[in-house]
Amino acid sequence: MNKNGNTLKLLSSVLVVGTLVFGSVGSFAPTAYAAVEANSVRNITVSGLGSMFITPDVAYLNIGVQTEAKTALESQTQNSKQFAAVEQALKAEGIPAKDIITQQYSTNPQYTYDEKEGRKVIGYETTNMVRVTYRDLDKVGVLLDNVAKAGANRIDGVQLSTEKQAVYEQQALELAVKNANTKADTLAKAAGVKVNKVLTITESNVTNRPFMMMESLMMDNAAAKSAEPTASISKGQIELEARITIQYEIE
Repeated sequence: MNKNGNTLKLLSSVLVVGTLVFGSVGSFAPTAYAAVEANSVRNITVSGLGSMFITPDVAYLNIGVQTEAKTALESQTQNSKQFAAVEQALKAEGIPAKDIITQQYSTNPQYTYDEKEGRKVIGYETTNMVRVTYRDLDKVGVLLDNVAKAGANRIDGVQLSTEKQAVYEQQALELAVKNANTKADTLAKAAGVKVNKVLTITESNVTNRPFMMMESLMMDNAAAKSAEPTASISKGQIELEARITIQYEIE
């Protein structure tokens, strides 16, 4: 009797569990159906491009001094003296200390190699590079000439950019949205449908293409100290692009 009773209880438990599982599956069905229905909304997806050209308002100059000597101390001492004169030239142009930032300072041995003695230290090279922020773009060439005369023998490029990046990015994004809207309307009209509303917007990175004025060069001190200016800088323009993707509901 007990054995049969246990068997009946076990069967009852199985039936109850089975009912609960079935009920759970049934309770998820409407949600899954709603998700499928939402994904089946008629839509079109287009990309938008906002492009504009900007007049640069700031220049970033990588200026430095590189010296060589027989010992590390001699190389550093010579470099320090020469770089102090470059700093004075920068200050004479009205550039505040906050706009002169050290990018690199290093002293490294210089080697020679032959089969008999192998690698041998023949001297030391010290490099001191700073990144200068300069806003008087009409005088960038004059600034380069003056620092060269003061002792700068490395100019590792001049980059023209803008300090109003955030403002121009917003304008480029607005242009990108307008471009996407126009494309969506054109596609919808050609397909015989109507654009209803925006479903999703995805923004890609805004591309800023700074205007690089010159490549890395080493200056000859004798030529740099000549009376004639040697650097010629043209401001040009910067291209800014914003790209977005918009999904529209259509009817």
